[in-house]
Amino acid sequence: MTLARFTTSNDLLDDHDRLQRRYEEDGYLFFGDVLDQGSVARVRDDFIRVLADQGIVETGLAVPYATGAGVEAVDDNELYAVASYLELCESDEVRDLLRRVFGEEVFVFRSTNIRYALPNDDLHVTPPHQDHFFVGPNDDFRTVWIPLMRIEEPVGGLAVARGSHRQGLREHVEQEDAESYVFLGRKQKGVPLATVEEEWLTADYEPGDVLVFHSQAVHRALPNRSELVRLSLDARCQPARTPVTFQAGHTMLEQRQFRADVHAVARQAGLSEPVFELVVVEMMKQGLPADRETVERVARDVG
Repeated sequence: MTLARFTTSNDLLDDHDRLQRRYEEDGYLFFGDVLDQGSVARVRDDFIRVLADQGIVETGLAVPYATGAGVEAVDDNELYAVASYLELCESDEVRDLLRRVFGEEVFVFRSTNIRYALPNDDLHVTPPHQDHFFVGPNDDFRTVWIPLMRIEEPVGGLAVARGSHRQGLREHVEQEDAESYVFLGRKQKGVPLATVEEEWLTADYEPGDVLVFHSQAVHRALPNRSELVRLSLDARCQPARTPVTFQAGHTMLEQRQFRADVHAVARQAGLSEPVFELVVVEMMKQGLPADRETVERVARDVG
């Protein structure tokens, strides 16, 4: 199904008032060719090299042609160990763009998500959802989606429901036909597609494009019907004046290590897995140290 296309907002970058009015109306801003394509290509090439070593994409190609290996073969810790993706997200050109979008200084979360979508892997396609449901407690952050390659209709990409942020936070329910490709086997939560009445928009993305959208804008991944592994970055940013949460201030690898540290302590303390999940979330919210005394105290509080 062909979706309608985003309105490009490059012409409003020097007129913040009009840019802000469009953002408040539509819930997104799309910019074409605003990042250095060489910087974007370096990230893509680094990811392709890692995925080729893992047997996920073909070796020696500048385009990520899939080998047919499944998502369970991906070790994304090796992707998160690559420095270039953080260098891009924290670069002066990204900060300058976001400064113009926000009209003030910004903080870019260190917890950028690396997205990889394998061909015809419908089970792991991200369903409609709002980022604010999963990322809190701040409500003034925005998501910054950066395609790392040409993403035309067969490759899929990201779609946003225009104006969907204006209805506030919606109910998210477990999706029977959608599982996480990070936590394999875990059902994803999302907004039922049939309940989203707003118009869905997307683009034929090119390296250098940037999509910024509201924390309560309903968005979803589109299925990948190509022979390529779709590569993109999913960063978040907020006004620099807003307090920085644990998740915002730590990389994905740092968060995973913290989770592992808390899990080890929780097992020593005899906590069940459901209690551990509650504890680690609460400890991240409060930015607490992963020691036994703290883990046991939080377990009592949440229990």
